[in-house]
Amino acid sequence: MDAKSIIRDPHAAIANIWGSLDTCPERDNIDRIAVKLAQAKSAIKDAKQTKGSISSQFKKAKDNPEQLNTLKANMATISAELAGLEEQRRILEAELLAYFKRQDNSNQLFPPRFEFRHRRQDRSSRITVTQVSDEDRAAWNAYVEAHDGGCLYQLYAWRRVIERSFGHHCYYYAAKTPDGNIVGVLPIIEMKSRLFGHYA
Repeated sequence: MDAKSIIRDPHAAIANIWGSLDTCPERDNIDRIAVKLAQAKSAIKDAKQTKGSISSQFKKAKDNPEQLNTLKANMATISAELAGLEEQRRILEAELLAYFKRQDNSNQLFPPRFEFRHRRQDRSSRITVTQVSDEDRAAWNAYVEAHDGGCLYQLYAWRRVIERSFGHHCYYYAAKTPDGNIVGVLPIIEMKSRLFGHYA
């Protein structure tokens, strides 16, 4: 099954892959994520309606600076909330699809960059994992850009975009050789949400 079909009807996807709901060992986890996903979609729908309602008031408030400023502030707030909800939806969809991907590796649910398998390397050198700072930006980007599995969203600049746009805390880790060369990166985003909980 394709990704859209799985997201639209997880139970049908379970029956298609495992044969029935009762034989799926991950059913509880899939159901839990599906419920959260439905809640996120409902919240997104409500947020879009609120945004539309605010937008429709701008024309009437064009001659009232105080009301206009209030509407602008409300629009900024709901836009940020909507962006956060959309990000939550994307994360939940990826989590949901991962359960089916592990079971059926023949389905190409993800872009090729997510299918990358790292080549085996000599691990005789001692590798350390440390949290990086802005000083490591150039080395981090050089590693991502040179890596076969690297993608745009792993570049260091996204750390500031996420922190400033969504208010999330980011923790960027790198695996380094004794001479300081980066041989692996791990960007972690800490998410705090009343709806979805606290996780990274």
